[in-house]
Amino acid sequence: MKGFSLKTAAEACNVAPSTINRFCKRIGFKNFSNVVSCSKYEELNTVLSSDRFKQELAENITLI
Repeated sequence: MKGFSLKTAAEACNVAPSTINRFCKRIGFKNFSNVVSCSKYEELNTVLSSDRFKQELAENITLI
């Protein structure tokens, strides 16, 4: 998930960075950085576009 920062994620979701971190805590992670380090995209060295991030986020919300 190289190149995909907390700021980028917040902008893609149209929320504040603190909102992203609170969401990450609610789903069991320490913060956004912890999510990134556990991400399957890190292993694949894939960069997420905003559209792909929104799709993945929607899938995760549905799963939760």
